[in-house]
Amino acid sequence: MITLPELPTTLPLPELQFPVPSVIHPGADRIEEQLARWATDLHLLDDECAARRFAHAQFGRFSASCHPRAADLEVAAAWNALMWLVNDVIDEQQGSDEAMLDLAHDLLAQMPIYLHAPRPTQPMTRAMADLCRMAPTQSPHWRAQIASHFRTALACALQTRHHRAHPEEGNAGLQAYIRRRRQHSGTQMSLDLIELGHEVVPVIADSDLNLDIRLQAANITGWDNDLWSLPKDHNNNDPVNLVVVLFLSRGGTWEQALATATSMTEEAISDFFTACDDLRCARPLYGTDDSEWGQLEDYLTGLADWLAGTIRWHAESNRFWDTARIPWDQSERLLPGP
Repeated sequence: MITLPELPTTLPLPELQFPVPSVIHPGADRIEEQLARWATDLHLLDDECAARRFAHAQFGRFSASCHPRAADLEVAAAWNALMWLVNDVIDEQQGSDEAMLDLAHDLLAQMPIYLHAPRPTQPMTRAMADLCRMAPTQSPHWRAQIASHFRTALACALQTRHHRAHPEEGNAGLQAYIRRRRQHSGTQMSLDLIELGHEVVPVIADSDLNLDIRLQAANITGWDNDLWSLPKDHNNNDPVNLVVVLFLSRGGTWEQALATATSMTEEAISDFFTACDDLRCARPLYGTDDSEWGQLEDYLTGLADWLAGTIRWHAESNRFWDTARIPWDQSERLLPGP
């Protein structure tokens, strides 16, 4: 068990400048109730504490912020909520390692490309089966893609669980953390949801240029999350946080580590838009017609919306604003623009 040095009494708020304004889905006012009903019907919230935490986290608000143009917000919100719930179960050391591995296997079994899955046996696997039925028109390519991304996220979550339980094994270093954080965040699955109803053609979806865009999006999401969750992670002596990794590997003060992590996130935001332009420059090589390219532009718009919404939600969410233990300077609390 490691013991991290104390944080300062207060810390400056993370302030990221994102060039795309954050907008909210028109169904935002109803989505929390709809999502809670879905989770309750599937017995995901049978425990009173779980129901309270679910409401406190505002998962519906997250999806309304990150998928403001979604044709079916409830479907996107349910996918995102289940990913958060699974991640929390694994992250928070609930159950044995063997039970978590069994859960991962059972969840993946509900995601076959052609929808022939075994009968689900527990609430989370029933929820996954329900989600897969909610997207009947998605192509086998999309189904294979989201299953692959979920498998990777589960593998990294299980690995991170081990690292949290055995911090004495040491830190693998900054570059290893960055690579693992991109996958552990589960961002790739959330980005797949942008394609619900309007998929990107496989030749572009599978391209290296699109991968570059998605990896930077994952960097931004994971690192911004780390900025806001620093006090919570520090309170738990959790070394799996970019600011903590920078502090332990480079020395200096907590303020310097926080400033470096913020600067890295700002640079990733800039490069995200550069990567989008790089893909646009390659259009003549993909042989797409105007309709197919229009789908791509909708997807790129959706990616920017998703990042703007994520940054806003991190600043607003009750997951990070627990004044009993968080030393953010409350007088500086400013939310991103509307």
